[in-house]
Amino acid sequence: MIVKTGIDIVSVSRIERLLRKSNLAFLRRFLFSLESENAMGLRVDYAKYIDSRRTPAIFDRLNLALPSDDLNLDLLKAQSIAGIWSAKESFAKALGFGIGSQVSFHDIVVYKDSNGAPNIAINKEKLKQWNLKSISLSITHDSDIAAASCIVCQI
Repeated sequence: MIVKTGIDIVSVSRIERLLRKSNLAFLRRFLFSLESENAMGLRVDYAKYIDSRRTPAIFDRLNLALPSDDLNLDLLKAQSIAGIWSAKESFAKALGFGIGSQVSFHDIVVYKDSNGAPNIAINKEKLKQWNLKSISLSITHDSDIAAASCIVCQI
């Protein structure tokens, strides 16, 4: 088994600027609607979208939508958005790729388990391609900083 780790840190004010500047275009670049709902503090039923009985959890991209035009941007919590950004970046770094041609933001879903802990679900096809056995994620926020650390185990 191969164990890899990735870490990312992002400025919350940078995410706030990008939200103000490009609104939905920015969000659609890296979020699914259920992630934006989570960032607004809404309770999201992840079970409709994510099979968390599997390890690691998987999702079917066809079941997920991008943020809609009627999304209330004022309710979004920039710290939460920054945490999701950082989580996806740290996962991609743990794989050794970074976000780019081999892994995109939309290959990854950040969600909360029944205890409220952050987790990552990945696209079914990528699960096989990357030979993943498990994923562990931690996200933290403090003042103007959001950071995430991700550990992946590959078979």
